[in-house]
Amino acid sequence: MSNGPAWRIGIVGAGSHIGRHIVRDIAETLSAKLILTSRDPEKTIAWQASDRLEVHALDLTDIDRACTTLMVCEIIVFLPILTISAPVAAELRRRGSEARFILLSSNNVGLDSSAQIYQDLAEAEEVIRGLAEPWAMLRPTMIYGYEGDGNISRLMQMAQKWPFLPLFGNGAALQKPLHFIDLADLIVQLIEELEWRRVEVSVAGPNIVSLERLYELVCQYGGGKAKIRKIPTGMVLPIIRLFETMRLTPPIKSAQIDRVDVDKLPTWPELEGWMPNISLEFGISVLGEEIQTKSETDL
Repeated sequence: MSNGPAWRIGIVGAGSHIGRHIVRDIAETLSAKLILTSRDPEKTIAWQASDRLEVHALDLTDIDRACTTLMVCEIIVFLPILTISAPVAAELRRRGSEARFILLSSNNVGLDSSAQIYQDLAEAEEVIRGLAEPWAMLRPTMIYGYEGDGNISRLMQMAQKWPFLPLFGNGAALQKPLHFIDLADLIVQLIEELEWRRVEVSVAGPNIVSLERLYELVCQYGGGKAKIRKIPTGMVLPIIRLFETMRLTPPIKSAQIDRVDVDKLPTWPELEGWMPNISLEFGISVLGEEIQTKSETDL
């Protein structure tokens, strides 16, 4: 496959923060045609259709439509979680697609075999392993770096509003958070380098920190005055499980509490020769500035 005008790259989830970064990088470096999809039609407005950009509103649960849209691609990046993207990838192969697939699972699959979500992801990984190559499966660690990332940005917003930030467990579990731009850059590298046939790697940031140190950075750069307060898991687990039994939605799930003292280090080898660029402290400091600026703008 040559890097020429006929080369077509599908980006599923192009309206996400990761997707937009990937699209910008590819558009600047490759002459390929980009087939961009987003489940939310409003998000496709970020990209105007042109000779090089083809934009579609697409929900991967509509497998037939997804396959019809993506069959023309030589490379397909699936940014939705693997449980949603694996059925489409499998059907594309069944229909004869020889495209290179790049798909996202979760590092937690290797850490928690009891939670249903990770059991489902493990099954989806097996589906991909059964497909003809080439394909690449990535297990990202905790992804952060934008408001709404569901991880560090959520902690920062709590630290801004609350007098204390609850830290469940002993705080010693090791973390290796991954900035979304580093994840996007790795995906772009896989798009540009065509030698690989089968890739199974974890993707993590450059710094290993304890959960307590991560909370300290959140408080330092979050713009609030919250203090860290450790809360033993034994105090909260019975309450949270009661909520779940009653089919109520607690602010944190019991499965999250169960693994709070488990190290969150990569469960697969990391890609040889690739290094993330964004240090944890820098990434958190920039995120803190963005969240504070938005909070002030919203006042």
